[in-house]
Amino acid sequence: MKKSKIAFTLAAMLCAGSVYATDNKVDCPVTHSELKTALTMARGMANGGFDLDMWGSVVNRDGIVCAVAFTGGDRGDQWPGSRVISAQKANTANAFSLPGLALSTANLWAAT
Repeated sequence: MKKSKIAFTLAAMLCAGSVYATDNKVDCPVTHSELKTALTMARGMANGGFDLDMWGSVVNRDGIVCAVAFTGGDRGDQWPGSRVISAQKANTANAFSLPGLALSTANLWAAT
């Protein structure tokens, strides 16, 4: 019981820290404002989705979350679980990409 409480606390601290990633990350491929702009543009497109606000995450080449943004006016306007999913998808795309061959989870669905 005590171990699970420590694990939960550690996970919560790690998640909370990455929410506040900002533009000062030198090794991040995009800035927070670039991510926010791209998400806002994607949110306005008719793409067959649920037409809901969303989270977006970017990881650096080491798989560390370095930028997080959302399209709603407040953190609560998006599904809380989709923040973690966006980080996992960013990590998957990074993990299976090479110079000259960039894959996204959309490219991987058929193979899996």
